[in-house]
Amino acid sequence: MFAVLAKELGLIGILVLVALYLLEMIRGLIIASNAPTTFVRVIVGTLMLVFWLMYLLILVW
Repeated sequence: MFAVLAKELGLIGILVLVALYLLEMIRGLIIASNAPTTFVRVIVGTLMLVFWLMYLLILVW
């Protein structure tokens, strides 16, 4: 899937896509750090980790 996007969007499109994923990850970690309880921090951190791992699997596979 990533290869198809790379072919269609080119280098600039892929760099924008990677930047958006990084921005999403950073924003999620900021939300997790500002969460009122430890439980919410763990949940948000776990969701960000799952999203990031899914992205890496799509990128590498």
